[in-house]
Amino acid sequence: MALSMIAGLAGAGLNLVGGISSYYASKANASIARAQGRIDNEVAKANATALELQGQYNAAVQRNNAIGAANQKRYENSVIKANRIALAQKFENQRERTLRTVKASGAEAIARNPQLSKDVINSVEMEAFSQMSDENMEYTMAMQSMGAQMTENDRVGALQSMYGEIQAKNTLQGARNNAFFTRLSGQNAQSSANLRAGQMKLQARSDLIGNFASSISSAAQHV
Repeated sequence: MALSMIAGLAGAGLNLVGGISSYYASKANASIARAQGRIDNEVAKANATALELQGQYNAAVQRNNAIGAANQKRYENSVIKANRIALAQKFENQRERTLRTVKASGAEAIARNPQLSKDVINSVEMEAFSQMSDENMEYTMAMQSMGAQMTENDRVGALQSMYGEIQAKNTLQGARNNAFFTRLSGQNAQSSANLRAGQMKLQARSDLIGNFASSISSAAQHV
């Protein structure tokens, strides 16, 4: 009988020790779970910050690309303006040369033949003026074409600037949204880990109490 009682008490004691060990092991696991939740949250915060920084960089690149494209159109317009000035000067010089040539030719013809009919002189002048009219038409068409190209460049440059700004804003907003949900996922991970840790500790405490009660009951039966 004594041996049976001793064996029963020893078994109850071992059971109690095992319960205590299990309790502290569960507490340790709960602490690990809580720590892992904190780590996951910090990683999520870092990732969110990285997403925001990447979004800012991408938006800056998009803005710079749009500014560069718009500046290219402005540069093209500056070249066209210079060409228009050069063409206007060239046309004016040509017109003055033509007028001088016509006057000189008429004066020379009269000097060679004072009896030359005025109609002949007028005919020569009209032919020269007709040529000038053709040149004027070409000049006008060229100037209009360059003016239309400048207008188109202004339109395209404005659209590129506007599109670049819209694209940059969308990129920033998308990065902010991704960062927000990334941070939220980290917070949820930590909250979930804390909840699991709390449940583990509660269960461990409950098991320990049950184990303690069972050990006492078992020991009492063998006394």
